[in-house]
Order: sequence, then C-alpha cells, then structure tokens
Amino acid sequence: MLKLTRDFKVTILVINNLENMSVGRKLFRLFKFFNEYLTIKKTLETEKNHTTKYLTSATRLAFLFYWIFDNLSVLIKIKFIGHLDFANTLKRAN
Repeated sequence: MLKLTRDFKVTILVINNLENMSVGRKLFRLFKFFNEYLTIKKTLETEKNHTTKYLTSATRLAFLFYWIFDNLSVLIKIKFIGHLDFANTLKRAN
C-alpha cells in the first residue's frame, strides 16, 4: 500500500512538471504578436498588387489575433492577470 501511494505522488509531480514546462515554452512566444504587426506594416508598404497585399495582410491579421489571445490565456494561466478566471474565460470562449 505504501508503494502505491508513493507512485501516485510521483505521478502527480511528473504531471505538474509537464504542465509547468508547457507554460514555460509558451512564455517564449509571449510577444510574437508584435512580429505579426511588423509583418503587416511591411507588407502594406510594399509595391505588390493590391490583391496580394491585402490577402497577405488579412492572413497576418488573423495570426496577430491568435497570438494576442494565446498570450492572454498564458498570462491568465500563470496568474499574471488575476481578475479573470481561466475556467470561466474558457467557458465563454466555447
């Protein structure tokens, strides 16, 4: 019985470490939305035809919003933004 309890504790520790590593990897993507903004700005300043320019900008704009909301979810998860509850936020998103 003691071995089962010890194995369970080790399992919980491993799961917690995996979750922390996942959040740690996401922190490196924290300001990636700024790269998308610069790409949109650079694309709009080029001399390409209008269709290519606007379609590329629309695609990059979608990625910009993706990174913004990804950053918000990470900041909520690490409790940097404390007034929002992660579970309630996910319920609203679904």
